[in-house]
This record gives sequence, structure tokens and C-alpha cells, in this order.
Amino acid sequence: MKRINLFSCKRLWALLLLSYLWCVPRAAGQGTTSFTVCPLNVDGLPTSIMGITLNADGGGADGATAIGNYLAGKQYDVLAFSEDFNYNSELMAPLSDLYNSGTYRGGLTTSGLSVDNIQFKTDGLNLLCKKGLSLSNETWAAWNQCYGKFTNGADELITKGYRSYTVAFNDSVVVDFYILHMDAEVDSEDIAARASQWQQLCDVIRASSNRRPKIVMGDTNSRYTRDDILGLFVNPINATGNYVVRDAWIELCKQGSYPPLGSDALMVGQLGYEQGEIVDKVFYINPTDGIQLEPTSIHFDETYTLGDHLPVAVTFTVASGKYIPTAPEQWWVGEEITYSGQPFYIYNVGSHFFIHNSNTPSLTNISQVPVWNFWGTTSGSISNSSDYRLKMNKVLSWNTAVETGSGATTFNFVKSTTSSGAYKFTKSGRLFNLAIEDAGFKYTAAQTQGTWNDWLLISPEQKEAYEEYVKAFCAANRYADFDLPSALASALTSLLSMPANYVACQGADGITQQLTSLVTEIESWIGQQSCEDVTSLLQNPSFEDGIKLGDNQVEGWTVDQGVSEAFSSGVVDGADGASVRNFSPHDGLYVFNTWGGTPQSGYFFCRQNVDLAPGCYRLEATVASDGGNRVYLEFGNRIFTSVTLTDRTIGEKVEAMVCWPGGEARIGLMSPTWFEADNFKLYQIAGLTESLASSKNASLTLIGTVSDTETRQSPSVQRIYSVRGEQLLQFQKGIHLVKMSDGSLRKVLVK
Repeated sequence: MKRINLFSCKRLWALLLLSYLWCVPRAAGQGTTSFTVCPLNVDGLPTSIMGITLNADGGGADGATAIGNYLAGKQYDVLAFSEDFNYNSELMAPLSDLYNSGTYRGGLTTSGLSVDNIQFKTDGLNLLCKKGLSLSNETWAAWNQCYGKFTNGADELITKGYRSYTVAFNDSVVVDFYILHMDAEVDSEDIAARASQWQQLCDVIRASSNRRPKIVMGDTNSRYTRDDILGLFVNPINATGNYVVRDAWIELCKQGSYPPLGSDALMVGQLGYEQGEIVDKVFYINPTDGIQLEPTSIHFDETYTLGDHLPVAVTFTVASGKYIPTAPEQWWVGEEITYSGQPFYIYNVGSHFFIHNSNTPSLTNISQVPVWNFWGTTSGSISNSSDYRLKMNKVLSWNTAVETGSGATTFNFVKSTTSSGAYKFTKSGRLFNLAIEDAGFKYTAAQTQGTWNDWLLISPEQKEAYEEYVKAFCAANRYADFDLPSALASALTSLLSMPANYVACQGADGITQQLTSLVTEIESWIGQQSCEDVTSLLQNPSFEDGIKLGDNQVEGWTVDQGVSEAFSSGVVDGADGASVRNFSPHDGLYVFNTWGGTPQSGYFFCRQNVDLAPGCYRLEATVASDGGNRVYLEFGNRIFTSVTLTDRTIGEKVEAMVCWPGGEARIGLMSPTWFEADNFKLYQIAGLTESLASSKNASLTLIGTVSDTETRQSPSVQRIYSVRGEQLLQFQKGIHLVKMSDGSLRKVLVK
């Protein structure tokens, strides 16, 4: 007889309740949370220009029309084009009624070319999203470094770079897209150019502060075996602790294992498209708090013959949270100068950039910029503790800059009439301004008033208040899809839908405190549910069944094979050397230990796959680290943030709650830096499982064995999933979970 443990769940402040998938993409707001993206090089170069052969075997206008017709039939939700040059009208003819489009920047033409500097002012990039979706915030940037004018791919003939967009799938699911075309060829100079491009894109994403999930896709011309994508892009973003970067191909086809840099190329001709590596890639970048994207399928259309790049279609679902917190640009409220020396962050209303220690405005993340002191209340200078100051003066012409050293400008601080709560910094009738010039941002001395010379002054207290609001919002959002009692559900929906800013979140009646109080009520209700201890489903949950078996091996667990030094379990009493730390509380004699080496994936991890029945589960573990490090709990490819760890001798509990559709789930821990762990526990929560099933009228029905060609009677098949909850494009051999048109769920075995 199974043992039922009744316990209080008062410590569930760290729980993360995810979508109860039940094999169906969960609705968020009024729209879908399942969408398919496809990057495609559309082969739009002309055959030749100026006597230079560019694309001798290209499809031309007829080929572009054929590609457009092909894509119109596929109906992918988001398309990312590269090499969209001379045949855009033919390409778009079948697509213009179906898709919203970004800016077409023209083809390759001799008009306007300079003999001294032959370069075509077009990037060949474009993003399309289906009608009904919102497309906004288009930006473009050229790569800082390219190589090869008339050789090595002729990358410098074209203004190559990347674009970014924001696509709103509904009011709650908003995703940033970065599309790109990187340097071609394989000489050392080409690899160095791509390295610069990966670094450039990494810096931009690291500076982002909007907490939206992001997708990066396009023709990278890169392979893991020859380009250090991990070291230049994936690992640095992961190391911030703000985002987690993953490659859809690595996750879905390579079981999360990255090909080692310097190893033999994984050729498609030998290994096929799932195990071989191609240069067209789809990365997804999830914030560690908030909405999560999860790839459920990847499809390489090997029947495609219209170009030299295959379409790569990746389907994503939203894995947690109906709602996203108010973005920083909607949160900030301008504050007034009340005393000399007052500290503020300085935020530009028009561009959303903060002023930092550089003449190149580029940062939107308030955590990455300095505090400035205003020396005066109606006029004075502006400087920071690093001895940088704002300058605007005229010698022969006006010079506006952020500089270090002497010569600070005395500005008048004038309240703006164009933006609420903003100031303008003026001198001699000129305005300290931010502008776009030569495809870049710079400071200027403007004469015309507008939002680009409106500056909000944001106190450190307001910054801290935003962090508290996001923390409270994410804690509440974890319960957004749960079948709560009506009063709790109504209050939660109202608060999560409410626009927030600094003023609205202040005080005992503010949104932040209301969210915190509501989470306490929800967790109190959850604490009344009964739990069954199913830790026995885990292998070696307390690391007591075996100590170090060999380098990078732990009994029952998979660990990062890219770590070259001790990465194993060890005894806590120090008998295994200084690499093992003693933390409390721990269970038994052994703990899991990560120490030394460099993780290949950017994360140290220990994980295992566990076969679970459908239901709601609570997972917990104890972790230790120091230096402000963070350790993340994994459950079913979802990531849950831990508390910040400051003392290696004190173990902290990390917890998560997940409603799982049944089948194999990944369970474990990961961190961009060292950590120790012990005492995994797994509980199935009976009350939550029952309420979930009844609320969704779900029924899992075995309808027998069918062949892969057998037609199914009414009701019709609506969506097909693997037993892990991954959406499939078609039936394969094995067991499937199938959503029917009448709302029922069925289990189907295909022989």
C-alpha cells in the first residue's frame, strides 16, 4: 500500500507551477501559445552584376515565385529570410496576403555605387509573421567586422548584419526575434569575422532588460565544430543569470550535447539532417523568470529542391505563465530633483537607452549602467563616481559627449512639455539630445524639442522597486493556469492583467504588495492538499548509492561531459580533499559536487530522466554555493530559479511544482558556476491532480493500435504529441498522445 504524507506547503514560496500541458498547447490570453518559425535563405542573388558572377546556379525570378508558393502552402507563423535581394516582388506575390512584412531594403543594383567603395546598401534580411500577429520595433545593425570583397563569399560587397523585431502572438505572449546572415567561408579571417559577429550579437542581448523570451535564427554560416558559438554567444549570455540560451537542434536531436569545438564536422551526407549539422540555426533564449518557450518539434524538409538551404521548421509552445510583467519602459516614472548631489539613473524617452560611460548609447538594462549625480536643482553639472560627466559645448561646432576628466558642462534642468515627468538638459538654447546618425546612435546638440531630448530621472529606490515588483509578479504568475478557487482565480487574473508603474506599486495597497499577499493565500490553499512521496522513482536521489565512479560520472545521474576536472559526488567530511565542501543541512554521507573545469554547455549540471504518470508533482533539492551564484532546478526541460547563494556552508532548498502530462521528464539541477547538491525529493500532489483533471474534463483513452496509414473516424485528430509532450507534425512509430477535435485526449500506438 502506498504511503500518503500530509504536510504543510507553507515553504512553497519558491514553487513554480507550470502549465498543465496534458498534451495540448496551453492557451494564453485570447490567442495561441503554439507557433512555428522557419529561417530560410531564399537564394535571391542575381546571376551576375558588373561582370562579377554571384549566383550562377540561382533560381532567379521563377525560383523566387516557387519558393513563395511553397511557403504559402506551409503556413509557418514566422519566417526569417536571408538573401532576399533581387526577386522580392516574385517571392512576396504568394505571401503578401498572408503575412505582415518587415522592411525590404532593395536588391543589388549599380545605381548609386561608388567606384572607390563598391558596396550594395542592402542586407537581404526580412522577417514575416502571419496576418493577425503584431510586428513592431524593427531595428537593424551592420556587423562590426566582415571579410572578403571579391573573394571568400564576397561578404563585404553587401551590408551584412542583423535585425531585431518584436512579435506579439497575443496580449500576453510577446517574443523578440533576431534574424541574421553571418560571414561565409572557412579561412581564418572568415572565422575571425564570425567570431566578432557572435560577440556583437551577444553583447546586444546581454544588454536587454525587457525579460521577454527571444528567438535568434538565420544563416549563421557557423558550425559548432569550427566556430566557438558556445564561448562567444551561449555561455556569456547564460553566465548573466538573466537568460538561458538553447539551440533547438541540440535539444531535440542531440539530447542537449553540443559537438566539441575542433572535432570532425558532422556532415549531413553521412549522418542525415537530424544528426548532421547545418548552418541554418534556431536559438531560443528564455528569461530565468517569466514566459518560457519550449521547442516541441524540428523538421527538415528533405523534399525541398528550390535552393541550396533546406527550410528548418521549429515549433514552440509556451511552457509557463499566461502573463508577462510590465516592461521597464512602461514602468519608469520620472522623478524630480530636490537637492544637490541627488543620484539618478538617466533614461532617454525616445530611444529607451540609459546614459552610461560611453559615447555610444546602447544599454537598455538599468543594472548595467551607472548612477549619475546632479549638482544643483535647477542648473548644474552631471557626473558619476567614475569621473565621467555630460558635456555639450561649442568651439567651431557643437560637441556633445559623455567624457571623463575635467571640463564639465553646466546645464539648465528644464521640465519637459513633451514627456510627462521628464527633464531637458539645455545650454545656450541647445538640448542634450540622442539621435541616429549613419546607422548608429550618438549624442548631439539639438535645437528641436522632442522625446529624444527628454530624460527621465530614475532613483535607485525606483530601480529596486521594479525588481521587487517583478519578483512578486513572477511568483504569482506561476499559478496563472491552475484551477484555483474562483475568488483566488479572479483576484489573480485581475492583478496580473493590471498595468503597473512605480507609482501604482507603492505602499500597502500597491500592486506589488497585493501580489505578495495573494501568493500567500494561494500557497496556504495548496498547503491543504495531500502529497504522496514518490522519491523512489528517482535514481540515487541523495547520492548515497555510489561515490565517484570515474571522471564526470555519478551513479544514476548524467553530468556535463565537457568538464575536464572533478565533477562528481564526494564525501562531505573532507576526506576527498578540498574540492568537497561541507554544507548543512545535507542527507547522509555524500553530496553532489561540481568543482573545477569549464562546462562545455555553459552550465554545470546533474540530471536524469524519470518516467512519470500524468499528474502534479512537487520537486525539491538542497543546494549550496557562494558569491551570489544561482542554481536552477530543471523539471521536464523547464527551468526554475533558485534563491541567491552567498554562503557555501549553508544549504538552501529549491522547489518547483509541475503538472506533467505523463511520460519521461528531465529532472535535475544546473548552474553557470560551481554548486553542490543533495537530498532530492519528489511528491505527487493528489488534490491538485484531481482538480486539474476535472477542470479540463480530460480523459486519456487507449483507442487501440492503428497503422500509420489508417484513417481515423470522427472526431478528427487535432494535434499529435509524443509521450513527453512534444508536438509532432505527423504520426511516427510508437505511442502518441492525441488531442481530438471534441477536446478529448487519446493514447494511440502506431506500428
